Amino acid sequence: LPVVNQGGDLLGIITKTDLTRYFAETMRGRYTVGDLCQREHLPIVNRHHTVYRVVDVMEELNTDRVIVVDEGRPVGIITETDLSFIRPPKASSSFMKGSKAESEEFSSTRLYLIPVAEDIMTPDPFTVKLSEDASSAAQALIENGIGGMPVVNDEGMLVGLITKFDFVKAIAKGE
Repeated sequence: LPVVNQGGDLLGIITKTDLTRYFAETMRGRYTVGDLCQREHLPIVNRHHTVYRVVDVMEELNTDRVIVVDEGRPVGIITETDLSFIRPPKASSSFMKGSKAESEEFSSTRLYLIPVAEDIMTPDPFTVKLSEDASSAAQALIENGIGGMPVVNDEGMLVGLITKFDFVKAIAKGE
């Protein structure tokens, strides 16, 4: 949000980070993470999904991050920033590698060099439990310079996602 004076001159901006910091400082004890987090239509992929699947999930769910899960537990997170640093593999002499016998004929085997989620994810993401105070979660986002984190139950299974935007929405409700 832009902040302007009466003459319309820009004085500064208020960001989601500013509002999340405000939430952390003033809303202790008012909400649990479970009260605020997203629990439906979670942006998840598994570690073997290609970057194409990652991008598809981001587009389908209109989000800037996906959670990488393994057997229901969050093992990584991928943001749009992570995707921006993907580089194509160095040129190789050929994508044709080796040969494979089929009946009595030999055929070439293709090797596709497409990164998968595990190649680009940030492993071991910070997580927060459903029952934790939401202001502590907001503080964790600020202290770690991140925009969101997986929400887990007591067994460590993924049950939601909380982002800075969830804190903005809580402030906007004005409850």
